[in-house]
Amino acid sequence: MASDDAYTVSTVLFRMLSSYGSCDTLVSGRGTEFTSRVTQELCRLFDVKQEFTPSFVHHCLGACERTHSTLAAKLTPYMNNTRSNWEDMIPSLAAAMNMSVNSSTGYSPYEILYGQRPSFPLSTHIPTSDLHTLSKDMHSYVEGLQTRLQCIRKEMLDNVKTAPDRMLTTTNSTARPLQLAVEDVGVQVALPAPEHDSSDETLTSGSRSSEESSSSATNIPVPAPMRPVRHKQKPLRFRDNNHVNPLADAHISVSSDTDGLHKIKRVIAQRHLPSGSEYLIQIVGEPAQNAVWVRENSLNVKARKAINRRPPPVVP
Repeated sequence: MASDDAYTVSTVLFRMLSSYGSCDTLVSGRGTEFTSRVTQELCRLFDVKQEFTPSFVHHCLGACERTHSTLAAKLTPYMNNTRSNWEDMIPSLAAAMNMSVNSSTGYSPYEILYGQRPSFPLSTHIPTSDLHTLSKDMHSYVEGLQTRLQCIRKEMLDNVKTAPDRMLTTTNSTARPLQLAVEDVGVQVALPAPEHDSSDETLTSGSRSSEESSSSATNIPVPAPMRPVRHKQKPLRFRDNNHVNPLADAHISVSSDTDGLHKIKRVIAQRHLPSGSEYLIQIVGEPAQNAVWVRENSLNVKARKAINRRPPPVVP
């Protein structure tokens, strides 16, 4: 979109609803482009219910924010120096994302919407030799399509319900166990109850009173845990001596045996130049839009192994 004002956003929503039909609910933030009167009238026209997320709570739209992050990472390698050609790349990147299988649902958005897999230039087309196998009327075709859509969407819902458990299992597999001690402040540890012994019954009243006095003497009140204080920290490249400034030293050759290596989050793309290969890397603590091109000798050993194991896409 050329702008994010209410009129432009409403025009795009009108085109989507006119092409794909009306939806039940429109979930959005509390920006003026969604709370304006023109958007409210558009939703009233298509009988769409509007729901708004709380202010500054981006994780309420996690699926949308994650899609934006993926689109930004895929769009970065194809940007020119002025970053003015992004509008020309959106259709092809959107088609690639819509035709790719989603890890959570197990299906591509194209297949969920149309009930069949997308056709590619290298797809195998088997001609039907027997015309008697074709549907005789439109009713049989619609019935078969409805059955396929119900099967796909039922399996998609099952995959979406089990996706959080898979993510939790993956995260816990790399998490370190929490180590606690009895003397930790604010930690309550349930100790096992002592076993019953018949010899306890032979204790005299004098010995019991001495034990009670000794236990009361050792019963020291535990101080209440202090409220944690939030410390503001600078970005990673300003507080880490082993981090290279990507804006200043992006194209400087750095030997692999020195400490001035980039701390890489992921490798987005690669390109081959007469002087050698360069890789588009996303620095730890930086968004994908700030990715920079570096030479191969600026990569650490872990990044080179990752490139050999899974080469990034080649861009011109």
